[in-house]
Amino acid sequence: MSNHKEILDQFKGKRVMIIGDFCLDEYIYGEAESITPEFSIPWMFVNNRSFIPGAAGNVSCGIQALGAQAIAIGVIGNDINGTILKEEMKKRGINVEGFIQSEKRKTATYSRIVCGGKRRAKQHLARFDVENKEGITQVDRDKILQQIKNQLPLVDAIIVADYDDVGGVGLITKELCTQISQLARLHNKMLIGDSRRELANFKGFTTVIPNDVEAQRLTGEDCQSEESTKRAGEKLQEILQLQAAIITRGAQGISVMKEDNMTTLPTKSTNIVDVCGGGDTVTCVMTLALISGANLSQAAELGNLAASITIAKEGTVSVTILEILNVLDTKSATGKLLAREDIESLKGEKIIFLNGFFDPLHIGHMKLINKAKELSGTLVIGLNSDQSVRENKGPERPFMNQKERIELLESMSAVDHIILFDELTPLNLIKEIKPDIIAKGNNYSKEQVLGKDFVESYGGEVALLDVIHGLTSDNILHAMKETVQSKKRRILETKEKQQGILFAEPAIVHRCQYSGRNIIAKNSKFEEGYIDNRGYVPVEWWIMSKTPAENEITKKDEGLSQVLLDNGEKISFTHAVELAEEELLGDYAQTWPLTKILDIGGDAIQPTFSDKLEVPPIPCHVHSGEIVNGKAVGPGKMEAYFFPPVNIAPYNQNFGKTITRLGLKPEVTKEEFTQRLKQFGKDDSIYDLCNVYDVNPYDGWTILAGVVHAPGPWTTFEIQRPQDDFNLASWQLGQKPNEEERAILKEKLQLRGLQDEVDFSEQVVNWQVSSDPKFKENWYRQSKVMQKGPWGRQLQIFFDAFYGEAFEIAPGYSWTRNADNRPFAGIVWSGEGMLNKNRISVHDKKRKEFLVTPKTEIKITNTGKEPLLIYTVFPIQG
Repeated sequence: MSNHKEILDQFKGKRVMIIGDFCLDEYIYGEAESITPEFSIPWMFVNNRSFIPGAAGNVSCGIQALGAQAIAIGVIGNDINGTILKEEMKKRGINVEGFIQSEKRKTATYSRIVCGGKRRAKQHLARFDVENKEGITQVDRDKILQQIKNQLPLVDAIIVADYDDVGGVGLITKELCTQISQLARLHNKMLIGDSRRELANFKGFTTVIPNDVEAQRLTGEDCQSEESTKRAGEKLQEILQLQAAIITRGAQGISVMKEDNMTTLPTKSTNIVDVCGGGDTVTCVMTLALISGANLSQAAELGNLAASITIAKEGTVSVTILEILNVLDTKSATGKLLAREDIESLKGEKIIFLNGFFDPLHIGHMKLINKAKELSGTLVIGLNSDQSVRENKGPERPFMNQKERIELLESMSAVDHIILFDELTPLNLIKEIKPDIIAKGNNYSKEQVLGKDFVESYGGEVALLDVIHGLTSDNILHAMKETVQSKKRRILETKEKQQGILFAEPAIVHRCQYSGRNIIAKNSKFEEGYIDNRGYVPVEWWIMSKTPAENEITKKDEGLSQVLLDNGEKISFTHAVELAEEELLGDYAQTWPLTKILDIGGDAIQPTFSDKLEVPPIPCHVHSGEIVNGKAVGPGKMEAYFFPPVNIAPYNQNFGKTITRLGLKPEVTKEEFTQRLKQFGKDDSIYDLCNVYDVNPYDGWTILAGVVHAPGPWTTFEIQRPQDDFNLASWQLGQKPNEEERAILKEKLQLRGLQDEVDFSEQVVNWQVSSDPKFKENWYRQSKVMQKGPWGRQLQIFFDAFYGEAFEIAPGYSWTRNADNRPFAGIVWSGEGMLNKNRISVHDKKRKEFLVTPKTEIKITNTGKEPLLIYTVFPIQG
């Protein structure tokens, strides 16, 4: 069980590309109390419309809901429904930069009309669809293939989701599947296929996850018995050349076939309401589990468990990690939470039944619950599940998830039992429990109480209890929403007043493994006066960061930039983006980088391999990806460096001849490297295996995942994907922990779950790049002058998947950069001046870090006597 939880913990940060057919599901909600005079049909007044991504969009939502990053690739229409679909997916955090909006397509849209009365249950009245009749043009197909090529190196896995029900009008063809399969093999990516009709196209995939009907269509085996399912699995592997075949079988569970061994996991669900979406859930969970280090059996167990949650709900829904964890740990702390199948245990007791959303639980609810308990009996709370709340209240609810609501209700002594229900109303639950009393607030009449006729039919009763009138969850949430909207208004007002610019206080991050050169703070020594209460030194400044630092000893909000509003209030950049993502980052929230100034250095020391004193760099390390079950999984982070000048005000430093160690010398063997790894903490010999390069201002490098490096000790700008994954190949230069500490640090920081140094060498290091004989030729990046004049110059300072610019403005001059669709962050490195009529200065910590919002033209004026130097970073490209 704990192993499952460890696997689920690894889902966060994984990146999955979903290629397929995307549609929009529309729900039109209304109330009808009469029949129209023209026709004998309900006269419905629309009070709400909601939109949900469907088909491959549902798979994308499933990946995103599990804490990973979904990257959607598909062709939709350049129409209003296409715009709505993109916005709905962006709202859920899905990357939709890979969408092609075609003038020659309609966005497939499936609309449902759902009708109810003021006190009547909702029901579906009708469905109407918008579909395409023709296939996708070759021009759009070429664009899609290019999008796949651009994104593929950056992801951990690919799901191909074929939802072409019409036939011949969808994106997924045999040719495209062959191209994707070749690209996946080239980049060593896991490739999963899911098709309703054309399973035969998925040749050469890692695995496919059809249901029993889809498997039968290709193999001719009905998958009703274990024998026929095994034959189907064998044929799928043979026909499609798969590594494994997975067949979902609805109420019969999941069968996993690898080579000639088959395992069937029976369904975990005891309450099958709707099998729709169960297959998508299995695909999402198993994909993430497999790239998180799970074996096939473990992945199938988690997929089966997640599917049991889905099929117990009405409609197509995404499952969250929290819901899976809740099922893994079904026993509540108090024992008050009952499963539906345990209702029989209540027989013989006097049952008082009270139902509600309790979203959020407030004083009015608590008083009502206590009064219900005074009726003398066993109080059973019928609690709407998260899915039920969404169906009743709309896609933005619940405000509190069911686990939180259960915990609050369990804490009340008046509550004896809690039973979750997924249906729109508790009527089925009432019929199962057969309570003696239904308790309800007196804001209802008895005739309006659901279940009244049923409970009175066997001698039960309805009790109306006094409530605090006017106090409702909806009113409380409305007030909270007003507060949120007020904060958003203040953010946008500040942006408007500052002509598209927001300023932030520097986010200073402390580290325990290296000291600095006093550029961003007094930090060159690990001694009293320099360290915080954790024993850490401030050596990093994170620029416009919405990523928290992940130190072993955490500190609240460390690493998060604090945006300054014009009324003096501060708000974390993370929260600001949550409130106003479109206005602050546009379409680039998912590609916003983590940018750092690394103040690397300290006092010079003598390494064990040399007689010369050397200022220590960052400890020699590799960005490896996570270590799960003894294996390195997922990509390590790629990053880029830029070395700014430091011989200028206010730093006025002369570092002299400075070196950096990047990559391994070409002659280094795996055996030699492995032996040096074993000297972790004993000596510095592994540093001597690295290439040594001079550091000069305006130099830059791109460092791929898996490259051995020890950057510094020059103050460095670093841009990367916002993740923290590394393995130390050596302890800090010149430091030697004692033997007891060394053993602990080795396991904790070097191996991190790997079995030994051989595993480190084989799994963690990218040997092809690390020991590239042309390492400098291939990965050194000198700043590039874009334009210059008497006013100064504009340079490009980051390259490859990253992009950044430097602006150097001469005293007395102004320069204008045209508006860009992309947002970008910047810092004043030296000098002072004006930015869109806002004062900026390297000497003012509230006026030297800024965000330029999308489509903002900037005018920079140097009002000082020194050159004004500004460095900027843009969203990650490709």
